[in-house]
Amino acid sequence: MLYYGKIFPKYGGIVQEFYKCLCKEILKKYLQVRTTTKEIDDKITEISDRLTNITVRYGDESVQGGGRNLDDTYINNIAKRAMLERNNRVNKALVRMVENALTYLDEKEKDIVMTLYAYGERGAVYELMDKYHYERAQIYNIANEALKVLSYKMFGDA
Repeated sequence: MLYYGKIFPKYGGIVQEFYKCLCKEILKKYLQVRTTTKEIDDKITEISDRLTNITVRYGDESVQGGGRNLDDTYINNIAKRAMLERNNRVNKALVRMVENALTYLDEKEKDIVMTLYAYGERGAVYELMDKYHYERAQIYNIANEALKVLSYKMFGDA
């Protein structure tokens, strides 16, 4: 990935801000999906078990007005399982990417960036100020530096 700040100095800040915003959104999504991947795995297993228990009949008789209920159920389960598998692969990749990037932050940086941007609760900055005895500006400086590290680790030279 090109570092636009060196090639187009005027656009470097804009591109960097874009990646910081993207990191914030990814942290929110990470928080939502990191615990659901196991539940989705269980759901996929349940659907697969159902598929092995459904017997689809094929015969010479024609069906008027649509497919057989059992056939429809079988096809719907196949489609649902495929969708869940694809979404779960994407979610697991996102979780791996974020967890790998987070290893490059120390515990304080992780706590600050996750509290501010992943949990996103009102008044979180004041709790962090009390916890770490920093001014508000220092909390946001640490968070911005952490976002910069995360964007480099997740997207390359952003």
